[in-house]
Amino acid sequence: MRLELKRIDIWSAIKISFCVNIILGFIVGIFYAMFLGLFAGFLSALPGSDEIEGIQMSFGILILVMPFMFAFFIGIIYTVATALCVALYNFLSKFTGGVEFSFQQIAEMQPQPPPSPYGNYYAQPPSYGPPPISPYAPPPQHPEPPRGDKGADL
Repeated sequence: MRLELKRIDIWSAIKISFCVNIILGFIVGIFYAMFLGLFAGFLSALPGSDEIEGIQMSFGILILVMPFMFAFFIGIIYTVATALCVALYNFLSKFTGGVEFSFQQIAEMQPQPPPSPYGNYYAQPPSYGPPPISPYAPPPQHPEPPRGDKGADL
């Protein structure tokens, strides 16, 4: 089965992009804050670090605020970029056609019962039909066919 993606809804792409970019921006902000914390630690190890105490305090505040700043700015900037890319795709797909996808339908497998420790006899599903005929059973009795005239034998 072949399908073609002709158009992407801009508003749905913006919603998903904003949520994902907020989360990614917060994670990137945490990594930058850890790097900035290491840098502040190296500054405190330098000789004459008593003079830069105010700078270390501003680094501490910046470390706490940085994940939220990154989440906000990356969320806004990348969401605008996503909206522009989706609009550009929608415009170009009118003239060049959309992206084609090929799908193949797969038949669903029926679940198999687990193997029985007692052999195959107990693993088979029960049969609700007539019981099998035993070779030692008497032959079945069939009614005699009706005769044309009952009084003719006398």
